[in-house]
Amino acid sequence: MFAKNKTPAFLKNLEFLKIRRFLYWAIRVCRANRRARPESSNVVRAPPPAIHYLQEKRRRGTEHARLAYLWLLNNRHIVNILSAIAARVCYRKHVRHSHLKTLLTVMRDGILLVGHDGIIEYANETFCEQFCIDASPDSLTGMTSGQVIAMIAPQYQDSKSAIERIRFLVEQNTPCLGEEIPMASGRTLLRDFIPIELRPGKMARVWHHRDVTALRAAQTKLETLTTLDGLTEVANRRKLDDHFPREVNRCASENLPLSFAMIDVDYFKKFNDRYGHLAGDDCLRRIAKAVQQCAHDPRDLIGRYGGEEFFALLPSADSATAAQIAARMRQKIHDLGIEHLDSGVSPYVTVSVGVVTLMPDPRTSTNDILKTADSALYEAKAQGRNRVCARELL
Repeated sequence: MFAKNKTPAFLKNLEFLKIRRFLYWAIRVCRANRRARPESSNVVRAPPPAIHYLQEKRRRGTEHARLAYLWLLNNRHIVNILSAIAARVCYRKHVRHSHLKTLLTVMRDGILLVGHDGIIEYANETFCEQFCIDASPDSLTGMTSGQVIAMIAPQYQDSKSAIERIRFLVEQNTPCLGEEIPMASGRTLLRDFIPIELRPGKMARVWHHRDVTALRAAQTKLETLTTLDGLTEVANRRKLDDHFPREVNRCASENLPLSFAMIDVDYFKKFNDRYGHLAGDDCLRRIAKAVQQCAHDPRDLIGRYGGEEFFALLPSADSATAAQIAARMRQKIHDLGIEHLDSGVSPYVTVSVGVVTLMPDPRTSTNDILKTADSALYEAKAQGRNRVCARELL
């Protein structure tokens, strides 16, 4: 790389020179040359403008700049090699920047980049669409963050709280990922706040927004489908398993009673054998609807336990209230007048009900409640069916 007998004396002492730092300054010289001369010129004229820059650096005592200056003066042919390297570095940076800008422009996530001084550095098209900004993304560049906040504030469901939250995040300047933001239009945005180092010593903040409205709606629908009985469209066993412990803990903390009822259709197998399974399905649907109509509180949960068994979770219902609700369920189902000539207790479909009431505490087990209610149900059946049997769990 060096001409014969032209090796600078300072290169002989490697302890004196850090080659990496030296090359940094050498490439800076060449990059300054490229900015200062026409692209068509392939010859470096002496002294190039970059040399004046390094002369100034030398006056300030920058040792590596002085060494690069001396070396380039003695090896002008090396400048062309380093200029080519600098050109390739600049080109690669330009290509990467162009690819990144194209990617951010076409992506369906909103991106807003705010400098450390509160000036908007970049915004993409999706960000403008998400916040209904009737302006091009480029027009936001150079605006202050306060101006942009004033533009987007009306789009939040709760503008005051949303703006306070933004200011809090900026003040804390720590990443905050996956924050759900309700919008005035009914949409839901998932926001990420990420402080980054934009350039050495210069911080910036990235606000990333993703519209998850359709995703949340699909999740809600899926959750609903997984907690509903497909035949009767009331709550299923999975819903009970999820809801039951929470209600027990709530009643325990608020010192409220809790009741639970198990409802079983009398001689349902004989009903299916005589009238067919389609009639049996219709019978279960009508019973589920009748049981739901007997709920006395919005917190009550009515569902199908399995087969011909139903349940009623009655938070805050004491023993007297629970017994009244159970008796009303039994009577309402009997009054449906669904024919059942093979029943041993009535010409119509009837049910037996087992009820348990307790004052729960943090140690109360849902399994104990289920076992007691099931025991009361079997007692009602043993007494002749078509009746209610109530117990208290101490």
